[in-house]
Amino acid sequence: MMASHGRGDVNGHCLIGERGREVREFLEKDLDEEGRRSRVHRATSNQPALVRLKGAFLAMSIAKFRVAGQNVL
Repeated sequence: MMASHGRGDVNGHCLIGERGREVREFLEKDLDEEGRRSRVHRATSNQPALVRLKGAFLAMSIAKFRVAGQNVL
């Protein structure tokens, strides 16, 4: 719901530890046309722990857009 109906200047979604098919399902079914302009980063469960950790840091760096005065979801 947040992915499709969120109205921020920058919408970021970080999927950490999800299975590849769950990521594909999120992209194909859960995001509508408006939600597809979101930034989606994923670090699937079959990737090393360090990659998943860096994925969380990337999500936080996307959230730093708020410092620039933009609304971030």
